[in-house]
Amino acid sequence: MQNICSIKNLYFNIPDKPLFSGINIELPRGYTGLVGNNGCGKSTFLETLSGSLKPDQGSITWYSDYLKVDQARDIPQHRVVDIFDPKGLYDCFSRIESGSYCEEDLIRVADSWELPTLWQQNLYSAGINLTLDTPVENLSGGERVLLDLIHAFSHKNHYLLLDEPGNHLDSTGKEWLLQKIHNHRAGILMVSHDRELLQQANTILELNSEKLRTYGGNYSNYQEVKKIQGQSIERKIENTKKKVNSLNKLKQSSSNKTATRRNQGKKLQGSQCKSLLDAKKDRAGRSLGKLSRNLDRQYQNLKQELESAQKGHTIDQPVSMHLNRVGLTGGIRLHLDGLKLPYGSYSESLSFTMHSGDRWHIRGANGSGKSTLLKVIAGQLKPAGGLCRTFGSCFYLDQHLSQLNGKISALENLTLLHPDTKTNYWRTALATLNIRGDSAFRPTNTLSGGERLKVVLLAATRGAEAPDLLLLDEPDNHLDLESRIALETALIEYPGTFLLISHDSSFVEKVGVNNEICL
Repeated sequence: MQNICSIKNLYFNIPDKPLFSGINIELPRGYTGLVGNNGCGKSTFLETLSGSLKPDQGSITWYSDYLKVDQARDIPQHRVVDIFDPKGLYDCFSRIESGSYCEEDLIRVADSWELPTLWQQNLYSAGINLTLDTPVENLSGGERVLLDLIHAFSHKNHYLLLDEPGNHLDSTGKEWLLQKIHNHRAGILMVSHDRELLQQANTILELNSEKLRTYGGNYSNYQEVKKIQGQSIERKIENTKKKVNSLNKLKQSSSNKTATRRNQGKKLQGSQCKSLLDAKKDRAGRSLGKLSRNLDRQYQNLKQELESAQKGHTIDQPVSMHLNRVGLTGGIRLHLDGLKLPYGSYSESLSFTMHSGDRWHIRGANGSGKSTLLKVIAGQLKPAGGLCRTFGSCFYLDQHLSQLNGKISALENLTLLHPDTKTNYWRTALATLNIRGDSAFRPTNTLSGGERLKVVLLAATRGAEAPDLLLLDEPDNHLDLESRIALETALIEYPGTFLLISHDSSFVEKVGVNNEICL
């Protein structure tokens, strides 16, 4: 398979640590998945490949055109059609259709009459049932992602750099994405924690401990090889430790023999002449010295072998999440009566009541109004009609993590949101989520998407008192597998009330929801 990009001796450092060091790889043309824990540098690696960031050292040589789609970027266009229509032909078509055109309009669209139909078909094929002149600000998170991806896949001869494109997509959008990936012959490098998407990859790259390792095959093959490698390294570490222990015992035995012979020599000094004793002592000294030096060399070699094996077997600290339950009481937490959503395709009225301990899932297609419903409940939007009343405190974790001030650190954000909680408490809490050392003091806009989400989850769930109602808008997005499992466990054990939006049916099932709202 022809290579698409050559990466030589690539280094990139951030203030508190190196992200990757000495990376050398020939990037293949097919579909490649890039995996790694939150904060390891996956998005930075894509930005470096695309030229958005300059590496500290090394070279990147492309043999094809390429295009990067940013993670949850703000779309600068005003209307949906503008992302497809940089020449402004749509306005010409609109004037011609209304009869208010000029000769220049006819000249500009002369050979492009099929474009409006093609643009609309592209939207419908991705499950976006909107007109071309719909304002971008009215789109849901999933629809914005799909719009960016439609534009990207229209570049059929470009190698695509995709950063977690499965986030915010419903099942229809995910199926569309899988089909587009399969049909895009120019090749793709995709950062993702989505096992379904990674299962279609030809190659898996793992970024870990500053190094990039290549695994042929899909995600299942990668997991199997990693398991075998881990078991092999663990056996090697255990065997090397046994050798080190045996050598330590041998060195101790040798040292004891030396001491014994020295004591015996002192006892014999009165019965043997000095010259004979000196000769024996000299021979014994040379023999023991040679043995000691040989043991020391073996010991140093084994130490290096053990350190090398342990370095190749990175064991991350376990991720732990805990949801505060202090202050939780019984009773009604939310009541809706005839509520009409101000935005979204769902036009029916909503009436329901949630009690303490209820855990409900909001299900619906992209653009149906799921996030809009949470914003109405949180008081950020006014309903188009009907009643919405919350009882007690409410915390809304939105898709954009708007609670965070990107210019200040994770530690400062948490202290600002919960001024009555001590700084050391937050440092410990951040460490349980693998945000340690200088990472806790860096501006949050320099952290990865998964790390920022973890900070907001702490703010939502670890204050002095638990919120009476948690509104969770796709909290599983951006999280690596270990962190997602930790969040599942925390929600299972949480006795409070929450409303959850998620397109991951496995995640929804595991957190134990007991009711569902379908939009």
